[in-house]
Amino acid sequence: MKRWSLFAIAVAFAVALVFPAALTVVGQTPSPSAPAATPAIPSDQAFVRAVHAVAGAGAVNVTTGPGSPVFCNLAFRGVTRYVAVSPGTFSFNVVLVSAAATATGTPEMTPTTEMTPTAEMTPSGAMTPTTQATGVMTPTTGAGGPGPGPQAQVTQTPGATPGAGAAIVSGSANLAGGQAYSLVAVGQEGNVDTLALTDDLTAPPAGKAKVRFVHASPNAPAVDVSVTGAAEPLFTNVAFKNASSYQTVDAGTVNLQVSPTGTSNVVLTLPSITLNDGTVYTIYAVGLAGGQPPLQALIAVESVGGMPVPSNPTG
Repeated sequence: MKRWSLFAIAVAFAVALVFPAALTVVGQTPSPSAPAATPAIPSDQAFVRAVHAVAGAGAVNVTTGPGSPVFCNLAFRGVTRYVAVSPGTFSFNVVLVSAAATATGTPEMTPTTEMTPTAEMTPSGAMTPTTQATGVMTPTTGAGGPGPGPQAQVTQTPGATPGAGAAIVSGSANLAGGQAYSLVAVGQEGNVDTLALTDDLTAPPAGKAKVRFVHASPNAPAVDVSVTGAAEPLFTNVAFKNASSYQTVDAGTVNLQVSPTGTSNVVLTLPSITLNDGTVYTIYAVGLAGGQPPLQALIAVESVGGMPVPSNPTG
């Protein structure tokens, strides 16, 4: 197999505020768009990673349908690195880890692609900015409204009663060659779903970053996401289990705020978010409105300079 050297590094991080009140969920109509194949991914491979957004669930393993491990010991708000798989039907189980396995730690499966970082991590785990520019986060391409939501066809069945070693959900996703996907486990214990989101790893223009928003909070309403002080939202009317389109924005440091759709009631604040030049991000809303774990944001990096990130933020 041809080996691919990937040179970027990044990390997922989170900031949290409690949602002050339960609100009625508002639906949305997704649009059927999907990015083109990413040149960094061979056409005979698909890249997949896992995101744990199941509120209140312990660490999980993701295995193939036959039970071979793919990602191990993934905690809530954890995001794995990408691994290469064969295109076509990708069958999976999301399995709760036993207390013993959680305590000792279980190594993640080595990916089939070589991922050699060329940048260093800071001691805090934050990505070292390539550009320190600041300014207004102004969209330059793409629509800010409801996006494509789950973009790979997923079939799934509920798992057994939650417990150590039990699959909380099983299913399969149809993955296309040359594409990258995030397999996102969402919901609450006893009612878990998975989303297979198509990730657009292509680099934005110089001086820009690319961002999308995924609603993964099971009891929160549809929301708008805005830059603090901006006249119009960056993303609008994004409901649970849906994703916005990607936006190409100015690189720099911004303050973001989340509000129930059509209101000015700020329920989640993301202060001093640095969006780096040439980097692609997904912002997930996770946790519970007015519950535990509280509503919070998880910011994950897909690619830097058009290359999938080799980082494993849960490691």
